Amino acid sequence: MSNKIKKVLFSGCSHTANSGFDKNIDKHWVRLVANHYNFNYDNIAIGGMSNDEIFYRTVEAVTTDKPDLVITQWTNIGRHWVYFDEPNIDDFSMVNPTISGFNNDSLNLKNYAKLYNTFFVNRYVLLKHWLLQCISLQTLFEKEDINYCFIRAFDNLLSDWRNIDSDNLFCSLSKDLKQILDFHDRPDYYIRQKISEIDILLNKLDNSKWLNLNTPSFSEMSEPGDVADDGRHIGEIGNMKLSKLLIASNII
Repeated sequence: MSNKIKKVLFSGCSHTANSGFDKNIDKHWVRLVANHYNFNYDNIAIGGMSNDEIFYRTVEAVTTDKPDLVITQWTNIGRHWVYFDEPNIDDFSMVNPTISGFNNDSLNLKNYAKLYNTFFVNRYVLLKHWLLQCISLQTLFEKEDINYCFIRAFDNLLSDWRNIDSDNLFCSLSKDLKQILDFHDRPDYYIRQKISEIDILLNKLDNSKWLNLNTPSFSEMSEPGDVADDGRHIGEIGNMKLSKLLIASNII
């Protein structure tokens, strides 16, 4: 790690906030990395945070107080937060994958969540928007001369995407991708066009700044029985794996 690194920012969802650790927080990957390098850090991650929120809050944090290093762990593309109009300033509510946060007992929120999750979770657009956020944040960091590292907490369709053979769509598209690309009702040329749009964005990413763009996501590092204090999140083994990968990556 460079000797000039003094301010480090972590952003992400619960996997970055505490990964379900409470009493054993020293086993969390963020703490393991910070202790290894002996640096102080600011962790703005919040459980359930969407990629939209991770993007905007990271931009705000970097703009407000420029850090030397940013480590962003992106979450599941399907997560979605909303904000009530009145009476509210900026208290958030999560409607995907669960209803939680502020106003979580509101009938209006439950009705909106049902409507959104039934009709408006378009994974193709969500994937495209996430990749555009990655590119935008990458551009900001490069412009501001900020070192950074991106981590995938979830697969976000990339494993399926890497297996696509444009010359053999029927066999190479997974069941999920066939549904997302409306395979049975769209002509091949149109599907190839939509695949190309995502490929162009993927090729804009600086792979050298990703810990696991083309390797398993953090959520895939868990082993049977390896759980954190809450019994749901990835436990000591998975967090140790992630911390060792990050330390060995030479990105920091």
